[in-house]
Amino acid sequence: MVYLLYNNRFYCGGSLINNLYVMTAGHCVNGFSKERLSVVFLDHDRSTTSETRTFTKRIGAVLRHNLYGIGGSYNNDIALLRLESEVPLTGILKPVCLPPIGKSFTGYTGIATGWGATQSHGQVSNKLREVRVPILSNVDCRKTGYRDRITDNMLCAGYAQGTKDSCQGDSGGPLHIVNGTYHTIVGVTSWGEGCAEPNYPGVYTRVNRYISWINGNTRDACYC
Repeated sequence: MVYLLYNNRFYCGGSLINNLYVMTAGHCVNGFSKERLSVVFLDHDRSTTSETRTFTKRIGAVLRHNLYGIGGSYNNDIALLRLESEVPLTGILKPVCLPPIGKSFTGYTGIATGWGATQSHGQVSNKLREVRVPILSNVDCRKTGYRDRITDNMLCAGYAQGTKDSCQGDSGGPLHIVNGTYHTIVGVTSWGEGCAEPNYPGVYTRVNRYISWINGNTRDACYC
């Protein structure tokens, strides 16, 4: 789990997927200049500077999905950030695992993490937080208030009554499923109506629809 800075200000999350690339949401980088972007690793509490292992990397290239933003929707809301130099995959710094193609993850418990707001229109959090939310089928998600705004490239997670959700500032961060210590990223936090609103679950980019795109754009990286 990483977070993104623009002009040294926190605004989005991201996930390290190998030694050279961070995955985030397309809307987190849309129209932004890479020279003003940076990525912070191994942070937990953004309000303290005493976390000695924290380090920052500049961005060498921004690869936003070329079909993002067509028709004004959040379809294909995914991007890769190529770091200016590789990160050592040692100690506690490890990349997240990419999901298998074709699996829906319906009924799994997803874990969304980030430094986003703890309520709609609220302040972002200094400390990294996580929330567990059930993953819905796309058929069920189209029965919510979103209806046909949900494409096959999206994944919904949340409770019918609201209660728990990702929120502003969590964008670009991961929705994991966890098996023991093994974290697989099944979603990228993308959009939603408000936060934890009844009948409006969180909407995530469905990562396993983009495996060939990810692999094709990260051939120079090591997933070990």
